[in-house]
Amino acid sequence: MPDMTSFMKQIQQISSDTMASKQPADFYFGTVISDSPLQIRLTQKLILSGNQLVLTRNVTDHQVKVSISGWETETKNGHQHGIEIASQVLTVHNALQAGEKVVVIKEQGGQRYLVVDRVV
Repeated sequence: MPDMTSFMKQIQQISSDTMASKQPADFYFGTVISDSPLQIRLTQKLILSGNQLVLTRNVTDHQVKVSISGWETETKNGHQHGIEIASQVLTVHNALQAGEKVVVIKEQGGQRYLVVDRVV
């Protein structure tokens, strides 16, 4: 005769697994407590760092290629003409700093957290 307690535990586990499969990720709000090395506090006891963190471009220093065009006024003759500056590579200084608030998504069933962006 099967053990009823064991059977109930199996049913509970199946139910729990089913519910988890319908929620592929958990969202958290955290605070950067250190920028070098990067550490993010999610709860009083949970501090993320190193390989636990996956960063998006929104929260890192990165380079962007841009072209700038505009108008220049020549004051001597009083006329305007268009100018275009050749494409340039700019560095966007967007790395996280201590004290900033961030939104984080936890990988389902894993130990990695995607740092999506700052919270403003």
